[in-house]
Amino acid sequence: MLVFLRVWHEWIAARYGSEVNIVNNTGDSWVHEEVLSSLQLVLESPAFVSSQQLRAFLSYVVTEKLDGKEDRLKAYTIAVDALHKPESFDSQIDPTVRVLAGKLRKALYVYYADGSTSEPIKFHMPKGSYRPEFLPNTAPSPAIPVHQLNAATLYGKNDFKRWWAIPTVVGGLAIIAAVGFRLFAIEQPTNEHEPHAPIIAVAVFENISGGRDLDGFNSSLRFDLVSELSRFSWLSTYAEKKGGDIQKNPSFHADYVLRGSLTVANERIRVSYRLESAETGIVQWAQIFDRGFTSQGVLLIQKEAVRAIAIEVGSPGGILNKLEQNRYQQNVGGMNAYLCTLRLYDYWKTFSVTDHLQLRDCLETAVKTDPNYAEAHAALSFIYLYEALLNTNKRDGYDPLKRSLEIAAKAVMLDQFSTLSKRAFYTALLFNGDTPEFVRIGRSAIKLNPNDPELLSDLGAKMAVNAGLWKEGMRYSKKALQLNPNPTSSYFVPFALQAILEEKYEEALGWADRMQTKSLPLYNIVQAIAHAQLKNLPEAQAGLEALNIKSTETANDAVRQYRMFKPLEILLIQRLHAAFDYVNSTS
Repeated sequence: MLVFLRVWHEWIAARYGSEVNIVNNTGDSWVHEEVLSSLQLVLESPAFVSSQQLRAFLSYVVTEKLDGKEDRLKAYTIAVDALHKPESFDSQIDPTVRVLAGKLRKALYVYYADGSTSEPIKFHMPKGSYRPEFLPNTAPSPAIPVHQLNAATLYGKNDFKRWWAIPTVVGGLAIIAAVGFRLFAIEQPTNEHEPHAPIIAVAVFENISGGRDLDGFNSSLRFDLVSELSRFSWLSTYAEKKGGDIQKNPSFHADYVLRGSLTVANERIRVSYRLESAETGIVQWAQIFDRGFTSQGVLLIQKEAVRAIAIEVGSPGGILNKLEQNRYQQNVGGMNAYLCTLRLYDYWKTFSVTDHLQLRDCLETAVKTDPNYAEAHAALSFIYLYEALLNTNKRDGYDPLKRSLEIAAKAVMLDQFSTLSKRAFYTALLFNGDTPEFVRIGRSAIKLNPNDPELLSDLGAKMAVNAGLWKEGMRYSKKALQLNPNPTSSYFVPFALQAILEEKYEEALGWADRMQTKSLPLYNIVQAIAHAQLKNLPEAQAGLEALNIKSTETANDAVRQYRMFKPLEILLIQRLHAAFDYVNSTS
């Protein structure tokens, strides 16, 4: 990238010389060197590094203006010359340039939002035009409504520039490229008090030890925390400026602040961290990460700390999700798309028929009122799926499995970085019989967020239990269990079933006992089979009664509803029949 900029800079200088002035329509006059140096800094910022199209778009319109060819800045020429679209491109049919222009305007607004940039020129592209304006950097940025910006992009740019050349950050930059900083995926409401996806500001952690040895660790920890939290698509995050006071900056509207401190003593490093309310400063939750130094050094500790903190805070099963549910639990009448989506996590704990009906009604309204909110579409896809799989609140007039797939595909189209959307899509593909695509989309989701325990657990179970890819699926399930300090019932299902397959019935019961949801049918299938094999009559009988199994046919239905891969399904049905026969013969 830097080599390209240097060559391009030399080409511009050769074309124009070093003393060419550009007079803007505001009356300001600029030397082209000032334009180029300003442009280079913009192109090196995170939002532009992660988007080849944004870089190409901005570079093209600026150089065309420098070349005196502003009149050529039309949708067609930008598409063909800058974005390499075919000459058959038709802007009336293909909205690519219009959409990208909107993203460019927002990216530029975000870049200049906090006033910390030092370059002399500020670029602006007025709405309805593709001609850039060169404004003095002291001028205020033309306003863009806050609800159109994703807080993940409100990143401290000076911090980025300082760390740009440090080799240890290369991995972090790769993360940013993969996540894409989700520039415009979540639209926050104009009213900050309206329910909305949470925004976390990551503050500079306090160095209690006082020595400067921890300064580099501290800055890198904060950088990586923002990167790792940005992987969780249901929230937004940005780095608070050093010494920043969020309450004094109304542009950001953070809901929570992640603060912490670092201490080194007796060859151990301790990272204390807490989640505070941005509005009140009240501590909502706190935790400590404590490790001794190893032969692999500080970088390994930093990586482990970042992963642990991000999972505990940002994963769908983490503390932030619980705080958000408590925050809005009284808001029943004014349910918006975000609140409806949040309720999906409650439904997954019980699979209540009543909750399913209420959630379906809520989400069907939500996707109409907020048609661009990908995660509401993803949540609705799951609800249609359970309508088919669990025979819950079924309606006539459509195939819920096909509808689940259609709306999941739309969710992914709306936001390709949304983990929930990818989960909905690969799940719908699986249960619609497209196993190869299920595997492909599932693996792409893991690449996007390899440390999300909810994703790993979900995909791992489906790969092993439903698709029969046992080795790969169990690898994901084991990693999920290692990462999540508070796993839910679903985490243990594949381990319990594997123990049944291996005829390790005591071990199977051990896994089942770790499930909090004792009403889960799979829990009772494991209980009935394992206790019958161990000749524990009362417990085997209780398992069958919980499943309402009164015949071998109802035993078949209890297993088949899960649509497992055939060898596993057949084996479980056979052993459930054996449990039924054992209970009946000894009663």
